[in-house]
Amino acid sequence: ARGQPLGVDIERIDRNIDIEGLARRFYATAEADALAALPEAQRAEAFVRLWTCKEAVLKALGEGIAFGLDRVAFALDGDGVPTRLAALADEAGHPDDWQLELLEPAPGFLGALAWRGGPRTIRAFAATDA
Repeated sequence: ARGQPLGVDIERIDRNIDIEGLARRFYATAEADALAALPEAQRAEAFVRLWTCKEAVLKALGEGIAFGLDRVAFALDGDGVPTRLAALADEAGHPDDWQLELLEPAPGFLGALAWRGGPRTIRAFAATDA
């Protein structure tokens, strides 16, 4: 993007991780509760999708995980899909100032693209097998 800081994160879905433990440690309480309420078969995908959203915002800010994943909170729908940025640390701006695009770049991967500012058109996004 020209003159627009972006953040993007892409992760594999099929990782062997302690979803509930990591969510309770690093996510906002409402997010961890929403993930725990999902059927077990949906939790891994919902966890990874939320992780990519948080990472994308942190990268657009020029920060890393040390900023605090719990300082970037999303509202989730009944399937655990982030619908909007719900809360954000004061120094990162107002949640309504942010845009988020969910990505599914290739089978088995999820991602997110985030930026501060108005809506923009994404002209191209392609992933190829390496």
